[in-house]
Amino acid sequence: MWDIDKKLSNHIDSSYSGQDRDKRGTINMTEDVLVFLKPDAVIRRYIGARTIKEFLDAGFKIGYFGEAYPSKEFIETKHYAQHKGEFFYDWLVDYVTSSHLLVFILTGDDVICEVRKLLDATITENADCNSIRGRYGIFGGINVAHASDSAENGKRELNIWKKDVIKIERNYDYTERADAYINKYINFSMVDTIRYREISKQLMNEKINEKEAKYLFVNLLSKESDLNREIISRFAEIMIRNALSRKEKVVEQ
Repeated sequence: MWDIDKKLSNHIDSSYSGQDRDKRGTINMTEDVLVFLKPDAVIRRYIGARTIKEFLDAGFKIGYFGEAYPSKEFIETKHYAQHKGEFFYDWLVDYVTSSHLLVFILTGDDVICEVRKLLDATITENADCNSIRGRYGIFGGINVAHASDSAENGKRELNIWKKDVIKIERNYDYTERADAYINKYINFSMVDTIRYREISKQLMNEKINEKEAKYLFVNLLSKESDLNREIISRFAEIMIRNALSRKEKVVEQ
């Protein structure tokens, strides 16, 4: 997925010093990346806390962390503008706007590439079982978090989010805020992600109907969340649409 040599060539100029190289002569590129936890990892409190902890454990520095409430218009026309016209676009916008988000800016050497490695494949079923999405992604495109996929997109996303959504306070300890979130939710009740996958597949294979699936989803999500019933119910409907869309794609193939 990632061509490291190409990525480096797009960013390195003639001004780097010898200190930019490690002992093997590799050039280390410190960069920023915008990451946000999607509604599944916001609603499922333990999953969100665990994901944030894994980013911190990887050694990334946090330049920003906080709740964000981007408008649907922002997600449609700016953040996901490049996906307009795709079969998944409407669902994706509804998914990402079904609750607030947890946004952070991470800094580190080759952080864009390294974060994508931690998350792994966009489609949950294709992700390595030891990756964040492989362990916690629910089904299909319900995949825990968004992270910029290239240096070019990284710059664009940082610019638009800083301009329209988040406000970074100078000299604020965002790592402390992230740690506080982790400490609050790391021992929160958790439902095995496999249960959501089983229900999604049962719906996809017509073993249960939409009403039954929603009841099961809401019941499980309520055990993992302290958010209100309206948000949980709305997200359960997103999960149903996701499973049914996966069924449609299989039929088409």
